[in-house]
Amino acid sequence: MLVAVIASLLLGEAAIGLLEGTLSADVRHIIDAPARVHALGDAPAPRVLLVGNSMLRCALAPDLAARLAAARGEPCAAATVVMDGSDVLQWRWALERLLVDARARPDAVVLGFTPGQLGDANPVPTQRLARHVRFGDVAALAAEEALSIEQTTHLVLARASALVRNADRVRTRCLDAVVPAYRRVRPRLAAQGAPTAMRGGDRRLRRLLALLAREGVVVFAVAMPTRADYDVPAAARDGLEGATILDGRRPPDLVPGEAHFEDDVHLSPAGAEVFTEWLARELAARLDRR
Repeated sequence: MLVAVIASLLLGEAAIGLLEGTLSADVRHIIDAPARVHALGDAPAPRVLLVGNSMLRCALAPDLAARLAAARGEPCAAATVVMDGSDVLQWRWALERLLVDARARPDAVVLGFTPGQLGDANPVPTQRLARHVRFGDVAALAAEEALSIEQTTHLVLARASALVRNADRVRTRCLDAVVPAYRRVRPRLAAQGAPTAMRGGDRRLRRLLALLAREGVVVFAVAMPTRADYDVPAAARDGLEGATILDGRRPPDLVPGEAHFEDDVHLSPAGAEVFTEWLARELAARLDRR
């Protein structure tokens, strides 16, 4: 029996390892991120790297780089690193690997945020962090975040095992197979009432900005649009010291209704057209002055 269980686990590990990139478009995007960032580093300046979660992914039209170039009157390169369900902690560790290890040098990093994604009180996503944290980083991360033995063990297992790392993705695929429209309905349910309050301090955010400062990267922080209005608290503004904050909560011509929003926090394709045009103009004007 034990031999059969071990054999099944090894078979599952091998299968997930081979098929990891097919589990979802989000996983494929994350796996391909180093190649996109490396290609960006080889492009002519200015080079812009946009980092965030599904809110940013849904808010950007595919031709952002072309719109930036049109607004500037000269070529401009852009790439995205979007990690679904992520916040400032995952952005920091992803950029640690993408910028420091890969020696990539974008001229500017754009962080798409709402205040709820910036605070220290958010849970540590050990399963998702395992994609970016190396074994040699585990001790430092555990100390920084005061991880329990259970959390640290899960992080190590997720780093070592594609099966553990992708457990939630596999579960989603299974539920999608047995529950009609699960994949379509689940993101909408998760998006309802997404928090916009910043919980806890700004230690994680300051570590991210310190990393970008060491790499000589200009930082733009874009407050993302949501269907309901929200404030960017003083704590978030203080934590973003050194970054240029762009207020994208309600760009001109963007309306908080079904025409421009798929749900409470994700823009529709029509909304993305409006937001991308606004963002291209805002970034182009500021990149020209640097």
